[in-house]
Amino acid sequence: MRSRFKLPELATAVVVVIALLVGGCSGEQPHEREPAQAEPVAVPLQSPAVAQGAPLKEPAQMVSRNGVLRVKLVVERRKVEVGGRKLWALTYNGSYMPPTLRIRPGDKVDLSMKNSLNEFTNLHVHGLHVSPSGNSDNIFVHIHPGQTFHYAYQFPNTLRPGTYWYHSHAHSLSAPQVAGGMSGVLIVDGLQEYLPAKLRHITEHVIGLKDFQVQGDAVRTQNLHIGASTHRTVNGQLNPTIRIRPGETQLWRLANISANIYYKIRLQGQRFHVIAHDGTPVNRIWTADSLLLAAGARFDVLVQGGPAGRTQLQTLAYNTGPAGNKFPQATLATLVSEGPSAHPAALPTSAFAPVADLSHSEIAA
Repeated sequence: MRSRFKLPELATAVVVVIALLVGGCSGEQPHEREPAQAEPVAVPLQSPAVAQGAPLKEPAQMVSRNGVLRVKLVVERRKVEVGGRKLWALTYNGSYMPPTLRIRPGDKVDLSMKNSLNEFTNLHVHGLHVSPSGNSDNIFVHIHPGQTFHYAYQFPNTLRPGTYWYHSHAHSLSAPQVAGGMSGVLIVDGLQEYLPAKLRHITEHVIGLKDFQVQGDAVRTQNLHIGASTHRTVNGQLNPTIRIRPGETQLWRLANISANIYYKIRLQGQRFHVIAHDGTPVNRIWTADSLLLAAGARFDVLVQGGPAGRTQLQTLAYNTGPAGNKFPQATLATLVSEGPSAHPAALPTSAFAPVADLSHSEIAA
């Protein structure tokens, strides 16, 4: 892909971004005034096996029209429902699971962001091909308390379809702000165009993997430890129910939009059919019993409904090594296969998306 800025500038930005990412890149609720509190006390966490919850809630969507997506985001600390309880959290537009932003290659995004926190913040669109300067994806911007900043993103026509995410990238504050709730999903549409005609209008689910620790009546944002016990949610819900018909094919957008923990995802008795990884469509669909998602990782997968019954979407126990952390097994969601059976579609196994050939691209420097 041809760059819109010079290589030395890009290299400097990339080095800084990588350094900052190590730690963190890692419906409207009634507003409440936060009372003065004593030092919060940590709350014991539930067992990994949680009771089956309510149906999966899809995040609200903001979709581009005629090549432009206009977005207003308000960042504030609010008391919202998180994992089945009311907690103070850091929110975009008053939600722990904020709107999904949907664009197409070549679109422009005009985004107005108001900071109602008591500390500075900014915004990063993770993984996208976009300028890091000015009012675009500039991680050095400081939006101070009470200020509004106008972002302008112009995406290239060559932008690859798939799942991305957006989050705070305020230096020294990104990990606590993301852990507090400041992360959401961004989708570049176009993956379905590579699928057979019969699979281009299948049911789609955003599976936003966010975890939170609790202190008092708030989502913890201070003294965070990557290996600490935590609540793992899907779209802010504990063990929601996902419905599918026997034989039905669905598109799941798996996105680890947490600050720092790992997920090793398994759907019991099923295999994932991967069509995109980290915003890049695969050139050949591949299958796996489990998928490892470090913080920030995304997989777009096809899932087919099995025989009538229930199965669990789990994160398996995972150990990052002697100098790393151990993550326990936990249930994330319950897949319920029920209703009239559908004839299972033949999933493509040959070439999927074209390979991006960079061999003839212009060298910037």
